[in-house]
Amino acid sequence: MHVPRRPAMIRPALALGLVALLGACALPPGPPAAPPQWDEVVRAAGRGHARAHLEMPFARGPLDVVARENGFLHSYRLGPCQGGASVCAGGGQGRAGTLEVGADYHVVRGLFGRVFWLAPGGGGAMAPARGGAFVPIAWGPVDDPLGPWETARLTEPGSAP
Repeated sequence: MHVPRRPAMIRPALALGLVALLGACALPPGPPAAPPQWDEVVRAAGRGHARAHLEMPFARGPLDVVARENGFLHSYRLGPCQGGASVCAGGGQGRAGTLEVGADYHVVRGLFGRVFWLAPGGGGAMAPARGGAFVPIAWGPVDDPLGPWETARLTEPGSAP
């Protein structure tokens, strides 16, 4: 007795169908997750570096902040107070403001009529509380009198240091 053979195209079509079925079972349900944006990857790496290697605001207590506003150098002292729940003017003795700890900045509001954005490592920005231009700042712990802006001693040309 003679058995008719199936056409040659059925086997590859069946194999492709099985592969597609197995592949569909391996996929997660719903739309594919979007990969992280490159800018966010860079920011996250920078945050990790800052936490590991740079000084964080208020890590050693009160801070001195300096800024150049309208051609004049101004300084502000901010310090933790109320058991670390707030930040006070004058290093913990004055009026209490609020502290918000964000991913990139420690934000201090309600002191000196300014908003301070303190970045890890001694930098940041400041602006008037009611709006205005941002001003770059430098900050350092009070127990380090020269803070991060310490400079080398200047000498006369030809003299030994």
